[in-house]
Amino acid sequence: SGGIINIIFKKDKNLGFNGSISSTLTKGDYFRNNSSLLFNYKTKKSLLYGSISNNIGKSTGFIYLNRTQNGNNFNAKTESVYNENANNLRLGYETSITEKSTLSLIFNSVLNINDDFSDSRTPIRAISKSSIDSVLIAQNDGNSKGNNYFFSANYKINLKKKRNLTFDMDYGILLKSSDAFQPNY
Repeated sequence: SGGIINIIFKKDKNLGFNGSISSTLTKGDYFRNNSSLLFNYKTKKSLLYGSISNNIGKSTGFIYLNRTQNGNNFNAKTESVYNENANNLRLGYETSITEKSTLSLIFNSVLNINDDFSDSRTPIRAISKSSIDSVLIAQNDGNSKGNNYFFSANYKINLKKKRNLTFDMDYGILLKSSDAFQPNY
């Protein structure tokens, strides 16, 4: 079974310009920064709003994996450094065309550039032996870029009390590329 839940929010009656700015700085192994800017400008018949945010900085990760398979023990240790530059932009415009109809236009984009490096060392030994047979050394140097763009148009007509007719159109473009270099020794 299914159902529809219709939540109706009351709109803020304040007119004019509103906005906020925030930024955080964190320190682990590296410094990272998150920042955002939010704004809206409202008149009696229209609303212009938007946000810009980003996440810039490096972080680290590790995986320690000890497993036994086909009579051999693999004791892998991988350490990674991730360098991220993620940016988000959202712009919207809403206007009252008539007393009973509104038009909304929304643009949203996500732009990401990531560089990652990992260094892995896996000693391999037969379970029946105490000495290491061989060591697999693998390094991975990769980068990726992703750009996503979304456009939305919405038209709403109020027919009767608590009844609406809406027309929605959405269009998205998703672009991603990545390269990785991973030699094994």
